Amino acid sequence: MKLKVLLLVEILTFLTFGSPQSCKHYPNSTFLNCSGLGFLNVPKNLPVNTTRLDLSSNNITTLFNNDFSELTNLQYLDLSINLISLIQVNAFNGLQTLQELHLFGHRLNYTNESLPVDVFEPLKSL
Repeated sequence: MKLKVLLLVEILTFLTFGSPQSCKHYPNSTFLNCSGLGFLNVPKNLPVNTTRLDLSSNNITTLFNNDFSELTNLQYLDLSINLISLIQVNAFNGLQTLQELHLFGHRLNYTNESLPVDVFEPLKSL
């Protein structure tokens, strides 16, 4: 019984948060393609050496504080064509080297609640 409950929790976690293992990683490359995989949130435990990340065409609704904080080498981030309606103020922490951000096709309403004034402050290289 305990094993069945644990397995069910793991399946529900995968369905809710997706799995970075389902992203396409190209050999000898730091590009990670997670496009169109149905992610509801930014996946966790992505390779820290990732420099290019494509999360386009998913079902991400919120960018939470520190979602990208482990990806300090990231230079390119595509979040286009998602359902993003909220970006927390520290969502982009750690992305000082980001040079290109794609954020079109979202549901942000440009209020301070959905898009805080200082949200892009950590993006020093844009």
